[in-house]
Amino acid sequence: MPMLGSTALADALCRQRPVALLCAVAIAIGALYAATLFDLDFLLGGGFWNNPVGAWLMDAGDVGTSVDMLALVTSYTAYVHAPWQLPLFHIASFAPPVGTSGIFLDFLPIIALVGKAISRMSGTMVLPYGAWMAGCLMLSALFATLVVIEAGQRHLLGAITASILAISAPVLLYRFGHVSLWGQFPLIAALWLYLRDRTAGTVWRVTARWALLLVFALLINAYLFAMVGAIYAASWLDRLRQSAARWWEPGPLVPVIGAVMFVAGFIGRGNSSPFSGNFGLYSMNLVAPLWPQRSVLLFPRMWPIIDATGGQYEGFNYLGAGGLFLLAMALLRDRPAIAALLRRHAAFALIAAGMTAFAVSQDVHVFDTLLVHIPISDWLIDVCSTFRSSGRMFWPVNYTLLLGGLILALRHQGSAMLTIPLLACLLQLIDTEGLRRRDAFLASRPAPEQMRAAEWGPRLDRAAALYISPVYTCTMGPVHRMTIELNHHAAVRGLPINSVYDARAKPDCAAARQAMLDGPWRRDTLYVLFDGVVNAVPEAFMPPGLHCARFPGGRWCLGEGGSP
Repeated sequence: MPMLGSTALADALCRQRPVALLCAVAIAIGALYAATLFDLDFLLGGGFWNNPVGAWLMDAGDVGTSVDMLALVTSYTAYVHAPWQLPLFHIASFAPPVGTSGIFLDFLPIIALVGKAISRMSGTMVLPYGAWMAGCLMLSALFATLVVIEAGQRHLLGAITASILAISAPVLLYRFGHVSLWGQFPLIAALWLYLRDRTAGTVWRVTARWALLLVFALLINAYLFAMVGAIYAASWLDRLRQSAARWWEPGPLVPVIGAVMFVAGFIGRGNSSPFSGNFGLYSMNLVAPLWPQRSVLLFPRMWPIIDATGGQYEGFNYLGAGGLFLLAMALLRDRPAIAALLRRHAAFALIAAGMTAFAVSQDVHVFDTLLVHIPISDWLIDVCSTFRSSGRMFWPVNYTLLLGGLILALRHQGSAMLTIPLLACLLQLIDTEGLRRRDAFLASRPAPEQMRAAEWGPRLDRAAALYISPVYTCTMGPVHRMTIELNHHAAVRGLPINSVYDARAKPDCAAARQAMLDGPWRRDTLYVLFDGVVNAVPEAFMPPGLHCARFPGGRWCLGEGGSP
């Protein structure tokens, strides 16, 4: 085929290749990109992971201090020390005597399970999250390549461009501060299975593939599970409409998913309320996919995030300059093909529209303007609040537009087959360079400790438990960081901890405060009482019979005698 003067490069890029070779190229591209982001200490669980506190995913300007990643490390550390039991992810030492389900601590259950098994067998604490984040890049590139292969593009050009677009997607690079949601590759894998379902496999084989992916997504993050489930529903409905599926096909998935949820701890002791309120706060601005947020293509500094609610940083969904370029070219050149695809994939299109509507929520904002408010009942708000960060639900649509635009470009003949995809990749890499530099900087060093291990370690070594007042979810402000740092020091020692970072927990704060005042107080428990915060006990209060001393921000009390 004549492309760019039939050059040897064009021929090499566009010649049909074995799938195994294309997959290897994709993984290599993902690994190379990971090497530009993370150093060896990060990958092996050192350096940054010693105190991963930073300014990410807290507000539109990334100036708030987040303890999400430190809480992840703390939860994982406590889980490694916990005995093997059922539910599989129950952590008895977190908020005893009931304990806490690790499922709701966002510590990436399936990776925590692997890390715990390796740590127990090796006798050394292994922190797997750095390797996980590098693996996510490689798997995103791999499944993006499988998508274009399934769409009929079995050549190096497709593998290279799909890999680059997937690993430099702004919606991925932005999520550095949320380790489980860095794992967006199951969404791309679901798009691959959607395409594959139409050409390969019996009903039972299709069901088995989806069961495996759904369980894997469930044990990464519930949001990813819901998104993968939506894509499966689209696959089933589109195939059912074309008499290529059976009406009962989803039935076998229900007991499989239910059993995994029960064994893992989604159901049972230590679980949290699924209804957390605030639906509509963490939504997507209607222009978020199109407006160049965090872009550095035209200006030396990254453009800020559009945030009309104070929570729309969670709805960050910018497609990137490369994605917008592919989308514009598709609308200019492929409108008949797009119309045909929408008719053929009607259920997918309808579900994608529904996910977009859910992401936008009942309050539709265009920049800072409330365009329309859609009144919905309180019970529906409660149900929708199960996934209160609704802005994330656009991610499958984001990847569909990104890879769909690429596939349409690759179907053209002549020089456009090369120039448009390669130019899109170049634009995407330039446009997201600010996000890449930001991630590389954040991953390069740990934050200084506020509650230094050298000071608090000896106190915790004398204690059999850590009791903090007020508990994490009953207060706010800078004590959150101090609480999680203390929790981390205690988790390293395998101590029970009363104050747990669980965003969906709903404790009785007044009762917890009164219990601290009433006692009884144990001499083998380290009590840390913060001053000047919501639900704090009076500053003059000291548990009787214990040695107490002040520190900047509060008091600590333990046993008898002087400070260690």
